[in-house]
Amino acid sequence: MKTRSKLILFFSSLAMLIAGLCLAPTIAFGLPTSGEVLGPDSQLVSTQPSYVAKSRLRIEDVLTGGGFEIASSPEDMCVDHEDGSIYVADNNSDTKRILKYESPASSSFVQLDSYINESNQTVFFKNPTGVAVNGQHLFVADKLLQKIVVFDKADFSFVKEIARPDSILVGSATRFAPTKVAADDKGNIYAVLEGLTNGVMQLDGEGNFVSYIGANETTKSLLTSLQQFFGVQSEGYLLSSGDPVTNVALDSKGLLYTITNKSAAALKKLNTSGNTIFSTDYNDINTVAAFVDEDGNIFSAQSDGHVTIYDGYGSLLFRFGGRGEEEIMGVLKSPTAISVLPNGELLVLDKEARMLVTYQMTDFAKLVFKAVSYYKDGLYLEGESSWNEVLKYNAKFVLAYKALARASMKKADYNAALKQFKIAGDKAGYSDAFWQIRDSWIRANLGYVVIPLAVLVLAYAVIKAIIARRQTFLAGPRQFVRNIGGAPVVRDLGFTFSFLRHPRDAVYEIKFKKRVSLIGAICLYAVFVALQILRVYLTGYLFNDIGRNDGLQTILMSTLPLLLLVVCNYYVSTVRDGEGKLKDIFISFIYALSPYLLLALPLFLLSNALTYNEQALFYILSGLIYLWCAVNIVLTVMELHDYSFGKAIINILLTLVCFILVIAFVFILYVLGYQLFNYIFSIFKEVAAR
Repeated sequence: MKTRSKLILFFSSLAMLIAGLCLAPTIAFGLPTSGEVLGPDSQLVSTQPSYVAKSRLRIEDVLTGGGFEIASSPEDMCVDHEDGSIYVADNNSDTKRILKYESPASSSFVQLDSYINESNQTVFFKNPTGVAVNGQHLFVADKLLQKIVVFDKADFSFVKEIARPDSILVGSATRFAPTKVAADDKGNIYAVLEGLTNGVMQLDGEGNFVSYIGANETTKSLLTSLQQFFGVQSEGYLLSSGDPVTNVALDSKGLLYTITNKSAAALKKLNTSGNTIFSTDYNDINTVAAFVDEDGNIFSAQSDGHVTIYDGYGSLLFRFGGRGEEEIMGVLKSPTAISVLPNGELLVLDKEARMLVTYQMTDFAKLVFKAVSYYKDGLYLEGESSWNEVLKYNAKFVLAYKALARASMKKADYNAALKQFKIAGDKAGYSDAFWQIRDSWIRANLGYVVIPLAVLVLAYAVIKAIIARRQTFLAGPRQFVRNIGGAPVVRDLGFTFSFLRHPRDAVYEIKFKKRVSLIGAICLYAVFVALQILRVYLTGYLFNDIGRNDGLQTILMSTLPLLLLVVCNYYVSTVRDGEGKLKDIFISFIYALSPYLLLALPLFLLSNALTYNEQALFYILSGLIYLWCAVNIVLTVMELHDYSFGKAIINILLTLVCFILVIAFVFILYVLGYQLFNYIFSIFKEVAAR
């Protein structure tokens, strides 16, 4: 029996080993790539894999087996969704061509490297970097030929060449060097021209110029803005323009998506008029290509090896990958094109690795896409269970909270919606939910608010009448208040009200009568610092753009510059015959901020009771407070230094210039000091190593 048991154990172990060896290639073949999603506060968080690598087609292997030149530089790729064919634009140094594959796993292909044009001349491709298909045709963009060549996709037969349009709207200096191309079934052709800053060139089916569309906005420098304001049009200003578009994509509705590599808004969706509908909520400047599926989901590829997927509204769904130098399945080196196969699998062209990589969805991705389809159609309640399942996979999936908040709004559960909108960072939705909660509270508690207020007003009138007739009853409390008000610090703090009424008279008393002490000004400065802290924690969520993690930085950036401005004003005024002393300037500048010191806290508290419907009230009140402080500063400089209004304005402008120069000088010292420290530290490490 023991021998029999040992034999059974031996053969079982052997079978398991053989099975493991057989399955090992499959397991390695489908290794999942690390994934990320957008979490709270717009931070990327790790998540379960959304796609796993399924297969890869190394182009040179297939071509070598067929007796062709090795493809060394695939530039672009597109998929014909009618039959699943794949077209690759190969810009090999020896042979320029278009390759057609039946599928990512097929070794069967067709090569196109030349054509016979209308003049019966054989033309070879020179630099095919863009390829696209529509219902009938294949389009090839060749920038050295300076043409877009159109073929019948069924048999690669030549149809026509599209050269530079003969139109005065094109511009005489415009070079027709197409690098990428897209075409819809209506006959519209969109060409990306090398270095063109006017946007994408739109052509009709015959190659006639229609318009430029999707030009990027110019980033104006300060000098350019000043030239434009004063109507000065220098040569540099006239030539300024936005970054050129580097790639395009079309969705099933014919809407255009532009890709501008190395731009802050790399991926944008345009309407039929060429205006930007949206830019994605997470924009990667390394984006080089995009594809839009039938459901409007956007798949984009980045030059650093990442793949990023958005829903139809530009919200980030998944991000996976990352550049890798090792030959690992699914790890990309330099993707240049992306598409979705008819079976839903993802196909990416990796230029550096010279291969087509296929990915298949995980259960997590299928669940998310299912939930997104409900969200896109406005079926928030129907998709609620799916989004709850998504949160079981990843509790930080922000889009799930946004969708669940919409479902809570449908169910009139506004308190739950308020929390979910806040987690999702959706301030517009938060405002809607808060409005409903506030409206319900006012309806239920209006009587409890009005009656106590009426009682307080009545009590105040009665007490005031009693005080007027019975002065002796309050003699003791009045004397107590006078004693407190007579304290130096309290008297100094109370001087802020005098500054509000008559700022120039108040500055005169500070300058000549020493009406307030330095201690009182320091106390007010401490109040100013405290208000910066309270601003972070007490301002309502809808109007608070300062994260609590950035609170210390905000406090330093709003308090230390005030001291630097005082010092800069003192030195500027000394040079320009100003009469104010450093101590008086500090005290007067602090008191000039009296409107902010007295009204900021009530404004912070008020912001917690407002929605976006009343945001104009919040910003008007904020603007009036800042304007009041600015007027006080001007009047303070005039009285303190005995300046006219014009000299006071010049003094303030020079103070700001001095302030900027000091900041620049400190920054330069910091950079040089940092480099010196690194240099000394590197020497120390070198000596220690020896």
